[in-house]
Amino acid sequence: MVEKQREIQYLSMHDELTGLYNRHYLRDALQRLDVERNLPTTIIIVDINHLKATNDTFGHAAGDSLIQNTADYLTSAFRKEDIIARIGGDEFCILLPKTSEVTAEQIKQRLLMDLALYDAGENKISLSIGYAVKTVKGESIMDIFGQADQDMYRHKETQRSLTGNNASAKY
Repeated sequence: MVEKQREIQYLSMHDELTGLYNRHYLRDALQRLDVERNLPTTIIIVDINHLKATNDTFGHAAGDSLIQNTADYLTSAFRKEDIIARIGGDEFCILLPKTSEVTAEQIKQRLLMDLALYDAGENKISLSIGYAVKTVKGESIMDIFGQADQDMYRHKETQRSLTGNNASAKY
């Protein structure tokens, strides 16, 4: 009985596929960070590019593998105290308390550069990354989250215009 309760508790806070925190846990963490006022606080949004094309071309098992490999990559790239959550099918969020805008940009560039060296087996991971930083106590953490999401979409559009394609799946 106790073991079952632990399992239920774990699943209420974690994504079943990746083992990362889930959207519910992230929402609570955002509220805690807002109250604790650990400024500056950086929110990074990461989106897997072409997951739908991978699912359509190679099947959902391949898509799940791509999601798991991305989760492993992100876990290896951040500190233990950073909060990494899978918030949607192909989206992840990382909360970085006490991280400045300069450091956030360095982290984004490092993630993109290190991704080329990351061995994900046959999977080639392509990511769009955006971030925003809360620097003022009065700012809404959810507004900062929205800004990070918009920044991620700007990065995705920039990548599309540079590569000239929209759906290059590679598994």
